[in-house]
Amino acid sequence: MRIIIDNYSDAYTTQPMQFHRQLAEQGIESSILDMSKVSVYDAMDTLKPDVLITSGTKLTNSIVQYLREDKSKKLVLNIDNLQKDQVKQIADLLKQNGISTICFITSDYSLPQKIDKINVVKLLPSVDTYMVQDLDFDYNIEIGLIIDNLIDDIGYPNTFHVISANPELVNKTDISLNCLGLRSIYSKYNNIVIKDLKNVNQILFDALAFGNKVYYDNKEETGIGEKLKSIFKIDLQLDYNNENKTQDFSEIKKIIMEKHTDTRRTKSLLSQVTGNFKEAKND
Repeated sequence: MRIIIDNYSDAYTTQPMQFHRQLAEQGIESSILDMSKVSVYDAMDTLKPDVLITSGTKLTNSIVQYLREDKSKKLVLNIDNLQKDQVKQIADLLKQNGISTICFITSDYSLPQKIDKINVVKLLPSVDTYMVQDLDFDYNIEIGLIIDNLIDDIGYPNTFHVISANPELVNKTDISLNCLGLRSIYSKYNNIVIKDLKNVNQILFDALAFGNKVYYDNKEETGIGEKLKSIFKIDLQLDYNNENKTQDFSEIKKIIMEKHTDTRRTKSLLSQVTGNFKEAKND
């Protein structure tokens, strides 16, 4: 089986790179490239994939046209960062063009199991375990505060760094790094505090895997505490302002590395892909 992965990585996720590395380790012929910077027809004709994995945010007319003309190629589409009406429009487009779509993948568990008869596979974000680089220097700070938007009043009495993966905040915080680079510094802080955390994401999972203590600090109730309990299925309290917040993270780290790694997510994806091919063969 050959797979092309259109690299939809951004400052907040390395999911396509995780898929690529893990598929290769499992003996799958995988290529990763930015389809917006090459000829879709040349890439598909040269690499001859059985499956194209891309994102709804990168789905171009050229990709749709190619897949319409060559129905032997199948599509897996990440639909994160899209509004529900946009997902519906894409599903209609794929149906109208007769494109063979294995599934949509998303971290949004509120979506239905199917959209226009296309399976919706729910995949939580995962820890990127690949080659965490060591820094050439060492330091220790009490708090690493991760923000996605500028805030006026931070209000922490301890020493802290303000950190962001948001490209729009470059030169406006102490440290600006994408999620890949952030993995190298989590352990340099006694506490990682994520400001206004609404949903689980790769930054949270990476911080829990590679950091010391990790919390959220929310102004408004987002339900994230209950989401985390349902995911980890243990009694935990990651609200930084709660006097009974979790202090021992050993069990959380164990669960993260056993159940929420790039290896586990890729196996879940691969089961969908291989299952689809088996069904097609039996039809």
